[in-house]
Amino acid sequence: MLLIALDEIDNAKKFLEKYLKRLEGKFKSNAAAFGKASIYYGEKKYVAALKEIITIKNFTHIFYKHAVKVLQLKSFYELGLFSEGEDAANAFMNFLRYDKLTTTNVKNNYLEFIKFYKRLLTIQFSGNKNMISIYKFDLEKNKSYTTAKIWLIGKANGLELK
Repeated sequence: MLLIALDEIDNAKKFLEKYLKRLEGKFKSNAAAFGKASIYYGEKKYVAALKEIITIKNFTHIFYKHAVKVLQLKSFYELGLFSEGEDAANAFMNFLRYDKLTTTNVKNNYLEFIKFYKRLLTIQFSGNKNMISIYKFDLEKNKSYTTAKIWLIGKANGLELK
């Protein structure tokens, strides 16, 4: 993920190819699908990313569930599938509320992301540019770590330019 965030897509592909074979069998298929989905996302191939995401079955590690949901939400947004994004955000929120394996701090982090994601969708739907500066102020003053905070700010900046 770090390589993708740094726009080092070729190195991310090499890393996935090199280290995937070292994983235990039960983890390999999900790791491959998540890695490919992340790479597709980094290449701006959002439909391909979503196709990889739906191949992930029986989350073999709790990490995948959260990371996959965030990647799915971001992909929906990039494709302009806002209704689907809102539905997926609501489903993710419900999952977090009843999840017994995730710590409270981690849950709160993802719930904050969902809150800001849904506000971003509201701004997108409303077209109210005044809401953007308030949104960005709230996001930046939020002292708790918010997953994909840079992405959320970038999307808000993009709305200002429209």
